[in-house]
Amino acid sequence: MVSPEASYNAFYNTGLGERLRERNVERVHVCGVCTDICDFLTVAGAYDEGFRAVVHRQGCATFTDLGDIFLEHMRRLFHAEIA
Repeated sequence: MVSPEASYNAFYNTGLGERLRERNVERVHVCGVCTDICDFLTVAGAYDEGFRAVVHRQGCATFTDLGDIFLEHMRRLFHAEIA
């Protein structure tokens, strides 16, 4: 499912959480650019909406050297699985 992104968090004001719940989705898979901004905030949004997140390391990129640090933050703060 693709959702138009209105902010750095794909769940913010998009109705994505509701659409996923209608389909009985419990886990979302995340990849994209930038790991330390969009991916991080989307995982936070998924967590806030009650979804488990799987972040695909090979599908993430960033323009800084903070990617691995933010992946670890996602794991610790939002209990994301880093695959």
